[in-house]
This record gives sequence, structure tokens and C-alpha cells, in this order.
Amino acid sequence: MFCKERPKSISLKIFYPNYFTNRAISYACISLAEAMNTQVFNVTVMGLSSIKSIDSSLYANAIPHQLKRIAFHLFGNKLMKRFAEYRFRKTLKPGDVAYLWPGGSLSLYKEISKIKDVIIVCEKVNTHDAYGKKLLDSELSRLGMSCAQSISDEKVKYECENNRYVSYFFSPSEIVSQSLRDNDISDDSIIDASYGVRKSEIVPDACSCNYGSDAEITAIFVGRIGIRKGVHLLLSAWQKADIKGRLLLVGAIEENIKELVNRHLSDNIQHIPYTKDLSDIYCNADVFLLPSIEEGSPLVTYLALGAGLPSIVSPMGGGGIISSNEGYVIDPHDEDAWVDAIRRLAGNGDMRKSMGKYAKAKASEYTWDVVGERRAKSLAAKLQNSHWITES
Repeated sequence: MFCKERPKSISLKIFYPNYFTNRAISYACISLAEAMNTQVFNVTVMGLSSIKSIDSSLYANAIPHQLKRIAFHLFGNKLMKRFAEYRFRKTLKPGDVAYLWPGGSLSLYKEISKIKDVIIVCEKVNTHDAYGKKLLDSELSRLGMSCAQSISDEKVKYECENNRYVSYFFSPSEIVSQSLRDNDISDDSIIDASYGVRKSEIVPDACSCNYGSDAEITAIFVGRIGIRKGVHLLLSAWQKADIKGRLLLVGAIEENIKELVNRHLSDNIQHIPYTKDLSDIYCNADVFLLPSIEEGSPLVTYLALGAGLPSIVSPMGGGGIISSNEGYVIDPHDEDAWVDAIRRLAGNGDMRKSMGKYAKAKASEYTWDVVGERRAKSLAAKLQNSHWITES
């Protein structure tokens, strides 16, 4: 099925089947693309469409920027997405690697699999949907809430069908890898990886953190404020900790938790709506908190490392990068342990300072150039071991 020899530079063609904003996941996509563009891989990225300010020679829109408004108005998002998939498929040639980010249709995977000598690599941003669904269904049931907010059976089926056509999966954490193994993906198909942080996001000193043990600390939660991220658990633990300080919830509040969040808002629990620039928020915080129930490897946790913040996170919220040196990794439902950890960090400036120093040191291991190079080497090794490429 595969060619025995390949040129030294392999075309790694990335498809991001959504609107490209260069923030959040699309930011991770372009950051990895630029770092993986090495002597081994010639990388390009195609997105559905984008904001004007995408500044990368690797990136191209499937739907030209000047036509996007009228095209989406006339034909609708679904048809435009299929057109974008068609345009991406037409770029593929024998010997290429198609690197797909979440959101593509089943027909995209099927059609690419028919192209001779092209293999599919997939980015697993979060856990396998079957795995994630069990976690979220359990939590919603525990709360007596409708499972309509969970992952649908159709979405699980769709992922399982897509995965049949994928040769390799980039997994950003061990929890994601385990979720794949639990759903019949072999270890040989999993490439251990991570996400990263810009060098400019690693602060030269520990920001403006106040390490005095008697200080009123500022703790931050950053992300979509909802059940999946465990905000309801955090609010309860924070109130029971009853410490001198304030908790900032940074991000958009999901509809099904608005009433609960609003009931808790006060002088020591405040909400900051979604903001593009998080640097001031991180640099004026003392502790990072993320009790996620289902997650992959959150970009916000990497930012906490770069800001020199000690963290209290769930295993999902820690994303495989937080250890006891940088903070506490605690089951999101172990409220007593969360309360104790919050109190310990609030009352011990030396501990916060020590953990913050370890956090900032670890951040240098996760700059985009470092993690991108690791990915490129890991993928090249997989291709070579499978005899898809041979050494020259």
C-alpha cells in the first residue's frame, strides 16, 4: 500500500475545518505547524476561512477572505465546509501526509483514504468522545441535570467511524492516550505529544505575585465556565476554604450553569467575561485553579506555567504537565483535598514561591519550537518504523 521511498522533505498538509482566529485551538494549530516545518516536513495549513490578520506564510484559506461573507450568506456554513474539504483534498498528492484537526466530515476521511500513498494523522484535542461522554453523563446525572448538554451518541459514532481511516493520533496527554486505548486504538498508532507556550509568555520574573503568607491572594480560573470544566465543584470548594482572597472566573458562562454562578458572585468571587489578552490576568494572579472533569491538555495550564503560578488542578486540568513540584493534582470531586490545598497555598507564601519557580522552569520545556520539534521527530520515527519512509 505504501511507497518504499520518499523524498527527504515530506509534505505535511494540515486541514483545520473551522474558522481560523489564531486564538485557542487554531493558535495551537498554527504554532505547531510553524515549529514542525523542518528539513523532514514541508508543512502547509488550510483553514475554512479566517480573520484578516493571520500572519503566516504556511497558511491559506479554503474560502478566500474577500469572498467569505457573500459565500456563507448564499450557500450556508455546511455547504461551504464541504467545499473547503474538497479544496483540501485536491491539494493532496501521493506521498503526502494529511494532518486533520477535529471537525471534518466522515466523507473527508473516506475520500482521503482512497488517495494512493496518502496517510491520515489526526489531532486529538480532547479525550475520545466515548470516554468523555461517560464522564460527563455521570456528572450530569450526579447533579440531576439533563444529559442533553453531554456528548451525543451520534458524535461518538462519528468519531469511531472516522478513526478507522486514521494511521496515527497525536495525543496531548496520557489521559487522552488511555481514552484512545480504551476505544480500540493501538499503542502503535498513538504519538505522545503536548501543546505549548510562546517564549514571550514566559515572564522574566514571577510577575507581580505577592508571596507574603498573610496576603490576600488572587486565584484564577480561565476557560469556558461550565460543568465540563468543574466550575460548580470549584465554587463550593472555594467557599468552604474561607480564605482571605478573591477568585476570578475568566471566560464565557455556559447557559446551564449561569444561575449557579450568579448566585455565588460576590466580593471574593468575581466574573470577567471572555478576553483576548490574558497576560494581565495571569500576571496579577497568585494561584491557578482548574478542576476539569473532561479535558485534553488545556492551553491555559501552559500559560500558568509561563506566568510562574502554582496550580491546583484535576488530572484532566493538569494536562499531564503539572506535578507536585508545580502544585497539587487532585481528583475534582475530592472537595476536602481541594479545600486543604487552597488553604495551604493561601497561607504559605514560601510554598507559592517555590512552586512558581518550578512552574516557570518547566515552561521552557514546552515552548512551541521545542514541542513542535518533538512532534516532527516522533512522527518521522513512526513513518520510518512503518516503512512508509526509508532513510536515504
